Amino acid sequence: MTEALLQQLITQYRVPLHIQKHMQKVAAVALYLGQKLNQAGEKVDLILLRQSALLHDVLKLCDFKELDIEHFDQTITAEDIQFWSALMKSCSNIGHTEAAYNMLNDLCEKKLAVIIRKHSTETIITIRGEL
Repeated sequence: MTEALLQQLITQYRVPLHIQKHMQKVAAVALYLGQKLNQAGEKVDLILLRQSALLHDVLKLCDFKELDIEHFDQTITAEDIQFWSALMKSCSNIGHTEAAYNMLNDLCEKKLAVIIRKHSTETIITIRGEL
């Protein structure tokens, strides 16, 4: 996936600023750990690691039961609220990991899709050997 497409997805899905900051922190920690693993002789694809960390919660709003925008650290528009409400409604029955998996599969990003699908605890337990 190109950096431009990665950023486009974050913008397209109107990922709230606090979630973007979380994804950036996760990516920083993941890269640090990935580099340490590479130094220890493991083979870690740092580009794939970074991309999956930066997208792991791209559809986190799917899990929200309601929008509590007073805690969002940004200016919220009526279009944001309309988009987020529709997103929450459209994927509330599958959750953010499965929704992101489907979206990335549609973009032919199979490896990213599988990694992101596996980041939820219940999926880690039930899905094996897909990557």
